[in-house]
Amino acid sequence: MLSELVPTLLDEETFQQLVQSSGLAAADDAGNLALLDRIAEVKALFDAVPAKVREALLIGFLDALTRPVRAG
Repeated sequence: MLSELVPTLLDEETFQQLVQSSGLAAADDAGNLALLDRIAEVKALFDAVPAKVREALLIGFLDALTRPVRAG
């Protein structure tokens, strides 16, 4: 299933659904991703997909990690 992902169609909503359904992250009340403290699960996901999908997922993870979260 993951190998069938089309990288150009991996928008933010699809990415969030993917990582939440895989157990790699959860969303808080504001919809922000709370990523795991461990990276092994993320690495296993990257290992399971073709290079183009891996690149799109990595961009999504980096975006989620670097996006500012507004308090309040």
